[in-house]
Amino acid sequence: MKKAYVKPTMESEAFVASEYIAVCTGATYDAWCNHSGYIFHDYNGNGMIDRGDDYIYPNDACGEHYRSEEMPEFNALAFNGDQVEWKGGLFFGTYVVKDSQKDKGTPGFVYKKEHFSTKFSTDPHYVS
Repeated sequence: MKKAYVKPTMESEAFVASEYIAVCTGATYDAWCNHSGYIFHDYNGNGMIDRGDDYIYPNDACGEHYRSEEMPEFNALAFNGDQVEWKGGLFFGTYVVKDSQKDKGTPGFVYKKEHFSTKFSTDPHYVS
């Protein structure tokens, strides 16, 4: 049996985006320990030291890398040495922010309980 001749043709399809196409979800957040100072909690996030906010630790900008899928929350303030003073005795006490400096801290977030960062960026490599 003979086969019928079919003239060759070229077909192309255009890709049309659809709302039903799955999109990558989630992003990673990157930050680096980038600010030195005396770190205090800012529990209510108002950008100043007030009742209930307390001293955590001194921080050196060591460059430690932070990466998380959860967006960091700005939960702390950093103060320079001339903005704080020691209250207490020789062995026991804590640093407190001077009254005139309570609204002058640098906002940021604490991570790994020993690092502080003033900014973060979204990693361009998304995770699914």
